[in-house]
Parts: sequence; C-alpha cells; structure tokens
Amino acid sequence: MKHTPGPWKVKELSKRDIAVTSDTYYAPIPHICKLYCIKNQEEMEANASLIAAAPDLLEACKDQLALICRLCILLNPQHADIKNCTCGDTESFRNAIAKAEGKL
Repeated sequence: MKHTPGPWKVKELSKRDIAVTSDTYYAPIPHICKLYCIKNQEEMEANASLIAAAPDLLEACKDQLALICRLCILLNPQHADIKNCTCGDTESFRNAIAKAEGKL
C-alpha cells in the first residue's frame, strides 16, 4: 500500500469541518481526509494534526529503526542483517511501521 506523499497539512473548511490536505494529492476531492466536529472542536483539531503528522512520523520511525539496527551491528557484528535486527526496542518501531503500511 502506498500513501499520498507528505507533507500533509491541516486546512479549516468551516467552523465544523477540517480537512487534511497535501500539495501532491490530485483527486476529484482535494483532500486526504475530512473531519467533522460533532462534539468537541478541540479534539477534532488535535486529531487532524495527528493525521497530518503521519507521513513525518512514519519516516521518523523508519529512520530511528535503521539507526538502532546500524548501532546494533556495530556493537554486535554477528547481527549483520539489518532486516532481522532485534536489538534495543525495535519491535515497537516495526509494529508502528507495519500498522502505518497496512501490514498489521
């Protein structure tokens, strides 16, 4: 599964509607998703901000996982396979990445 490339940003459509958009998203509807405020405007805005940060968070997780594994290999040469590195807390990164990529 391939997602719309970032960066994503929050765009207020009205007092009760917020969209998450991307300059690279070209579809009949010009946004990635739309949030509607039913009860709590502040919660809707926080959810929109979290969604808009998703591409950056995914890349940060991938970068940190790679860094942990490179350090693991430097400290433990017998772990010469980055893809199977289990040093440190790599499971949480792997799970977050898999979830973001629709593999969980």
